[in-house]
Amino acid sequence: MDDNDNKLFEQAQSSVFRAISTDEEASVDFRKGNSLTPSLSGNNLSIPQVSTNLSEAQIAAIRGMVDSAALQSLYHNKEIHHKYTPTTQNNSQKIFSAAEKARVEAIGSIKMDGVAKNIDSKIIYDFLNNDYETLQEGKPPPIDIAVYLLTLQSLTGRELPQITTTLMEKWGNIIKVKSKASLKKLQKNINNQEDFAKNIIELIKNLKLSEHGDLEEEDNDTSNNESEEEPSPSESKEEDRSEPKQETSFEESFIEEDKSPKQDETSQSKVKPSDKGIEVQTNANYPDFDSSTKPLYKIYTNQFDQIIAAENLYDDEELTYLRKQLDMKLEKLKKLNRRAANNFLRKLLSQHSKSWDFNLEYGIIDSRKLPALIADPNYLEYCKQEKESENNNTIVTLLLDNSGSMRGRPITVAAMSAEILAQTLEACDIKVEILGFTTVEWKGGKTRQKWQDSGSPKNPGRLNDLRHIIYKSADAPWRKARKNLGVMLKEGILKENIDGEAILWAFKRLSIRPEKRRILMVISDGAPVDDSTISSNSVSYLDNHLRDVIHAIEKKSNIELIAIGIGHDVNRYYSHAATIKDVDELENTMFEQLTDIFEHRASA
Repeated sequence: MDDNDNKLFEQAQSSVFRAISTDEEASVDFRKGNSLTPSLSGNNLSIPQVSTNLSEAQIAAIRGMVDSAALQSLYHNKEIHHKYTPTTQNNSQKIFSAAEKARVEAIGSIKMDGVAKNIDSKIIYDFLNNDYETLQEGKPPPIDIAVYLLTLQSLTGRELPQITTTLMEKWGNIIKVKSKASLKKLQKNINNQEDFAKNIIELIKNLKLSEHGDLEEEDNDTSNNESEEEPSPSESKEEDRSEPKQETSFEESFIEEDKSPKQDETSQSKVKPSDKGIEVQTNANYPDFDSSTKPLYKIYTNQFDQIIAAENLYDDEELTYLRKQLDMKLEKLKKLNRRAANNFLRKLLSQHSKSWDFNLEYGIIDSRKLPALIADPNYLEYCKQEKESENNNTIVTLLLDNSGSMRGRPITVAAMSAEILAQTLEACDIKVEILGFTTVEWKGGKTRQKWQDSGSPKNPGRLNDLRHIIYKSADAPWRKARKNLGVMLKEGILKENIDGEAILWAFKRLSIRPEKRRILMVISDGAPVDDSTISSNSVSYLDNHLRDVIHAIEKKSNIELIAIGIGHDVNRYYSHAATIKDVDELENTMFEQLTDIFEHRASA
């Protein structure tokens, strides 16, 4: 959206806020910054404006934030909340606020279907930005969010978004076992905040949180398990962590800024990972991994990792300069063969030709059926309906290796190929996303320094600061993302490559897309290389993880994974891959691979 669209959207959200909260003075404004946490002060809601070009997912999430805040303004009593808020310093306060937030959102969701959908969008967006859907990034499992989701589901009877599955499998059954009776009472008191608060306190007591806020495993505890089975030890026990989580959960995000002394004043701070290595079980990711015969892949800390839109790396003047540099380089590459791209476009457009379903009772009137309708007024099958093209329900993600070895002609050709791909697919109404992966620093950066300051423990796991770059999101039109590709030419942007986690990141983004068909294409010029990680673990550490990730996606997901290796044999990793000796072959090979995969589906 442009500035005018943003202003109109802001005004519209203010109107929604006033309508739901019944407060004529209420307002919504956007603020600059990178924080994803909205804040409610009095009757003013401040919403983060992460980008001026808001995606469809961000717009839907903001609608959910506005609805949630308005419902809190209408149904939430601050005095009652402060009266019953637990005084203990473990996760009790967070769980209490989370359940109360679920209560007010449930009331609105029951009354208005649109609110329910917006709340779901907010949940999905928050899960993506906090990596809650995998529980493998080193963060303590958020028990308060599990309670929020379980309470919301219990009160509304609605299915939770699919992205919450991993978290609910981890905590949902345990919470049900320990607090089944309390959950039933919450349903009865949804419209009575005081009685509801008392039920939450009872629920928290039944959870029996440890000193650090984790759920404690209890053997042979069936006091609250009337008909359900006991959870397995693997489901009910978490490894100890040296520091409790200090990040404010999204359930607490609208608690008023004038907090009582009971509440955590560091709610805006980031997670402080343990100084010890953080074990990451690959079988905790979606899709399932088989790690029974291999050591666990570990991340020492993700504190310094970045997921960033390319336009946020540099100011507009620098982006314009870099794009001009890319255009100058592309002028020299005009002689590269475009035949494969043109063939691909023609084949897709031919598949896009209209087809119809006939003899329907509803749809567009079929002129050929008018005589039958005139002869028999009771004749019903006189309509037709255009079939939806499968291509309209497809998304392609292009994941580019942004390692130092791609510097020069390889990265220029890769940028050009990504540009042609985006333009070609957009012409066929196919969504395309362009992502890149590298590291923030050479030789480990701040992660390695943190490890050294902690005494350099053995086998620390991944030991560098990741940088994952979004050059073009799936919902952004190409004209708005065009300038971003010049970032690849910025001196110093290309460093190390940790492929396994990058592919998981791209896979994760694809897995929550609504399109029926999802294709992930990886372009790389070598095996995973990060000197800091390899020098402190086994030489094949990153290589083994990459193989595990590829195997899991290929065997246990419906996302189609293909790869192109530039001077590097990727066939030993991927089932569907091509290797090119010269980077100038990239464009043709890329479209040949896509043509094969589309033709294979068409003939299947």
